[in-house]
Amino acid sequence: MRSDRRGTGTKSESTSDALIDAVYELALSSGRDCNWCQVLAHLCREMDASAGEFLLHDRSLKRALSRHSFNLPRNLSDHGGSGQAIAAAWSNNSAIGYEGQAFLCGGQPHEEGAAPHAERPHLSQSSFQHLWGIVTLGQNYAYLISLFRPSGAPPFGSEDRALLTRLLPHLKRSRIMRDRLHRDEQMRESLTGLIDRLPVAFMLVRPDARIEFSNRLAQSMLQSSNGISTSADGRISTQVPRDTEDLRRLIHETAMQSDKSNGHGNGSSNGHGAHLMISRRSGRLPLVCVLHAASHLKQMSPTRPERGVALLIKDPDVDAPVDLADFAAVYQLTKAETRLTQLLVDGHGLFEAAEKLGVTKNTARTHMRNIYSKIGSNRQTDLIRLHGQLRIF
Repeated sequence: MRSDRRGTGTKSESTSDALIDAVYELALSSGRDCNWCQVLAHLCREMDASAGEFLLHDRSLKRALSRHSFNLPRNLSDHGGSGQAIAAAWSNNSAIGYEGQAFLCGGQPHEEGAAPHAERPHLSQSSFQHLWGIVTLGQNYAYLISLFRPSGAPPFGSEDRALLTRLLPHLKRSRIMRDRLHRDEQMRESLTGLIDRLPVAFMLVRPDARIEFSNRLAQSMLQSSNGISTSADGRISTQVPRDTEDLRRLIHETAMQSDKSNGHGNGSSNGHGAHLMISRRSGRLPLVCVLHAASHLKQMSPTRPERGVALLIKDPDVDAPVDLADFAAVYQLTKAETRLTQLLVDGHGLFEAAEKLGVTKNTARTHMRNIYSKIGSNRQTDLIRLHGQLRIF
């Protein structure tokens, strides 16, 4: 099958379509390996190229910002025999062509699709044949693809160039799609990290009470059966059958509420969510559960977004810690003011705090006045109250 891709052989539409499908599949795969290196490896195999590279070149800086390569020989990467030579010529105000164009390097000057004359002196020193194209061309940057064959191999021909020309817009689209997917993955990881820091158990559940997502505190609570657990069919349960019945009923009702509010439901008509106290057999205080509608959760179904419910469960026996650094950042406290604040919210008097900090009473008074000025009050009780209000839930 490979023999029809060399020289002036005819390339079938099916071959071209298969390559396009492979480009999207490899570019958008979620494996750990470099997606673009995989794309290059596949293109090289299918087009009888021995090596390839993607090059992102910044014209203003006159250097490559990033590059992906496959089987690229050192003499190409180190001696300007690759797409870097083309990018360098472009940086020197030589014509590079247009986005979506492909070029044969080393061809005759009159040959259609031959590389601009400015690049040929650089590339003629290489022992490799060169087929390259412009994936994306901006005002100050270019994203290029290069494919190489050894000088002794059958040369790239017009059919190879035509195939690369057809692939270029798909390489551009797949790159845009992959960048967006990567940003979405980073955003999802960031949000998951933030949710894990919540001092409450957080879960996303289906209308049938099956759990789709839970943060670390919720997982710990489920594993220890601290008032809640999962049944054999994956649905959330409690230690008291009546509470389990009420919780599952509220989950279903809250999920349905999203329809009544045009996809922006709050779990109840008053906008405060539904509430439930979950009893615990240990005799400890019951868990406090708040339910909110979370409509159109696409992650629950890849083909059809489903209604969902967000559960926030608070254990009243566990006091939510407040990071004093957060409090200091909110009110822009200095380090000295932060240290004094810690002692004041712990119940120490001003003079006692000054002694513990090893500062004079006057210095402590100055810090306290600055603290009160920043929080908008002159009472220690207000300072303690504001500090406590940073506790989530």
